[in-house]
Amino acid sequence: MYDSVSLELGEFRVLQLEPAHDPEDPIVTHLIKARVDNPPMYDALSYRWEGGDSQTVNVNGADLKVTENLYAALRSLRRESHPLPKVLWVDSVCINQSSGPERAEQVPLMGEIYSQAHAVRIWLGEEGPGVGEALKLVRDCGTETSEEVVGRVLGNEEGAKGLTELLHRSYWGRMWMFQEVVLASNAIVHCGGHEASWNSFKWLHDVTAERAFWAEFEVEYPWVGDLRRALFRISLFSIPRDEAQDINAVLIPTRRLQATEPRDKIYGLMGVCQKLAKTVKVDYAAPVRDVYTDFAKAQIESDGELYTLLTAGLWTPENGEDLGIPSWVPDLRGMAGVDTRYLGGAYLETCNADGNGGSSPFFSFSTCDQNNILEVEALVLDSVQVHKKSSSRDEQSRKDLIDSFCLRADEHGFSVSKLRHFFQAIVFEDSILCTATEEVAKIRKNLIQRLSIGFFKDLQHLYGPQKAFIGFLESFSNIGFDLLDESASQLSPDFSPEELQHDELEYLYRTR
Repeated sequence: MYDSVSLELGEFRVLQLEPAHDPEDPIVTHLIKARVDNPPMYDALSYRWEGGDSQTVNVNGADLKVTENLYAALRSLRRESHPLPKVLWVDSVCINQSSGPERAEQVPLMGEIYSQAHAVRIWLGEEGPGVGEALKLVRDCGTETSEEVVGRVLGNEEGAKGLTELLHRSYWGRMWMFQEVVLASNAIVHCGGHEASWNSFKWLHDVTAERAFWAEFEVEYPWVGDLRRALFRISLFSIPRDEAQDINAVLIPTRRLQATEPRDKIYGLMGVCQKLAKTVKVDYAAPVRDVYTDFAKAQIESDGELYTLLTAGLWTPENGEDLGIPSWVPDLRGMAGVDTRYLGGAYLETCNADGNGGSSPFFSFSTCDQNNILEVEALVLDSVQVHKKSSSRDEQSRKDLIDSFCLRADEHGFSVSKLRHFFQAIVFEDSILCTATEEVAKIRKNLIQRLSIGFFKDLQHLYGPQKAFIGFLESFSNIGFDLLDESASQLSPDFSPEELQHDELEYLYRTR
């Protein structure tokens, strides 16, 4: 079926979905060649490959096995466009999946294909309980103010719960969907026979992200918190297209997304991160180890920095079989073994301490062992004397950790300096307080104040009042913080105990 529509450089195929009088009629389609530099009007389908190849569609007169999920999407879109044919781009049909060379040629074009589509149709699957109310809620919220959105959500429990279920569907956990949604100039979310604009989803996400709108309602309406967390879970799909071009901005958020083909954890970003096309060659025959290593090497050389190392490390079984990936290369198959707290330094740009402003490289790749050794010029600043697994999930674990690092040498009471150093390390105080704009500096200062008081309260909770704990608060005076007054005001009769508890809970959450 593909021989009659073979492709030349810069060409791709679209699928013409023929109309039908009866929804149960067989699905009949035709493949048509198109050029990227002069495309026809078409919609691009974004869907999850799931359900097994149990259905059949007719393509150019031949039968093609497709998944149950794709079959349902085609039936739904055919019904929507009746009586006219529908022109679509569907990756599993428009690309000859049995041809490795064709896949390698077409994957780099997918960014343009989704960007140029008249609409990207996001297919979440067949309808379930509450789906109709869920997408109605999204449509209603899309044209209203923040305050009106709050009222809509509180007044539609069925819709809010249905939307929470939709946002936990497997679609949102897949790698390819990220660029397909981010690149869309116009995206429409479909589930069964219902639909809503993706822009309305993004507006609802923005409103639910503002905690001040919801704080007073989450106790009385617990399902509101469930919805806010579900919308936060898909927040990476709302990243602006220009921000998504920075590989360092999207590489970490997309680590948790799954891909059946592990090479697609890189290839699936080529559409949004256009610089990748200059450094990455699509090759599905290359070993995954080599694909990841070549990517990391190119990224380090391109950046002139070692930010890539922040998410690298030794192999972890949770990410899959041991592929022999070098320790300086991130295993992009999953997030296991990655401590996301270390990423703050990269985002705050506080890790560049080489002193040369990037004017000359301070690293090189060894010519032995197939360039898999990274050699770095460095200074030894200190050595680790004590190490212990960090955990704040239970009180005894927290006490063991604090005892290990914060007791005086004679173990009779706590050392103020050790308490301060422990706090600095566990919350990255120096990184948080680094130079920034006045507005950002104010936000960071407030964060440190809350976390330090939270740590102080947790110490009192675990050990009871001690003089060293007061000394810990006093130690912040050297950077202009009067935490004694701050903590005293929190113990005044007018202060809400819930806020005091919140500071401690925030400290525990951020350091667990």
